[in-house]
Amino acid sequence: TSGLCLRTTIWNLVPALSVCHLRATKSKILLVGGGPEANRPQNQILTYEPCCKKFQPLSTSLPNKLQHQGVCVVGNFLFVLGGEVVQVDKVNEKSAVMTVNDQVWRYDPRFEQWEEMEPLLQKRAQFACCMVEGVIFAIGGRGQKGEPALSSVEMYNMSEGCWRSAVSLPYSVHGHACATIGTGIYISGGIHVNSPESSKEVLFLNAFEGDAWQRRSNMSIARFGHQMATVRGRIYTFLGMYEPFCDIERYSPEQDLWTRLKPLLNDRFCYGLTTTGGRRVLMFGGKKWQEGQEVCTTNVLESKVTVIMSYDRETARESQIRPLIWKGTREVEVGKDKYQDH
Repeated sequence: TSGLCLRTTIWNLVPALSVCHLRATKSKILLVGGGPEANRPQNQILTYEPCCKKFQPLSTSLPNKLQHQGVCVVGNFLFVLGGEVVQVDKVNEKSAVMTVNDQVWRYDPRFEQWEEMEPLLQKRAQFACCMVEGVIFAIGGRGQKGEPALSSVEMYNMSEGCWRSAVSLPYSVHGHACATIGTGIYISGGIHVNSPESSKEVLFLNAFEGDAWQRRSNMSIARFGHQMATVRGRIYTFLGMYEPFCDIERYSPEQDLWTRLKPLLNDRFCYGLTTTGGRRVLMFGGKKWQEGQEVCTTNVLESKVTVIMSYDRETARESQIRPLIWKGTREVEVGKDKYQDH
């Protein structure tokens, strides 16, 4: 993606950093929200420039302190959807109220201004959000904690300027991830309404021609709060919450097949993830286990996906595909705090 990688990453490393790209004169990644403590997101926005590997604060802030929101970029604007608004008690700072909302905010990088847009049809948090040909999709999620998960899907078309219902999921789910290839939307994992365990299931929908979600081959690992990314026609799934493995998986749509790749050297969850330049994957911050405790990390991991595609339709085989190799780790301090994603 070119331009201002308006990367929104909830920098609370507890759910997962969301990432988007916005066009501007040069490429930047935006890290939106989050904070060094659970359920204490900040509304400060940071920019990260991949070329010089530096963080800078943005002059504007999020209108609300949010977590578990959805983000995407359309027409060079950043959209921040739904999520939980966190309000800390002024008298007792250890107490906070989390309210799931339906607000939609649009950020214009030219004027560095936020504008409130048409709200979602339903209040959502921990949902999947993506953009297909200029249309935003908000998929599943949950309302207030304790309420059932959602199976509904809604879409926002810029030309219409309003949200309308789309093809619903066959089950209610939250904490899932999504990725797109062309006009196809893929979602994976999450927790279903009647199950306390993470799921391995994968669903597919043609955004404009499909009338029902179709099942695809399951992942080999059940995941929740994980991340997905598309790189050169393949979908990669990355670590979720409290997984026993550090494995990454790659999905081939032609074969409907998942392949396990070389794992990360260290566990990590509640991080931010984005792709740049078509082949590079960047992983920001997150939490990890250290001496039996969850600790925040400010590492930025970068991997160049070297993929030589050779797909033989007759033998249904893929060859010469090299796995993800994480080139190195950089320790990046964000102010004086280590940030975690909520």
